[in-house]
Amino acid sequence: MATELELSVRDSIDEKVLDCEAKDLHRLLPTPTLFDLTNGVPPIFVSVLLHGNELTGWDAIRQFLR
Repeated sequence: MATELELSVRDSIDEKVLDCEAKDLHRLLPTPTLFDLTNGVPPIFVSVLLHGNELTGWDAIRQFLR
């Protein structure tokens, strides 16, 4: 039986999230999360899907957002 997870939408990223390693991210973001950071500029969609030990996507986004 599948469990449904509600999508969380946030308009900012807390510094705690940017400091978080990929292996611990589930503690801060327990459900799928969309960050809407457009602030009036044309949006782009970036997806970071963590699977196993593939952590470079999350590390790249953290570096970009800092």
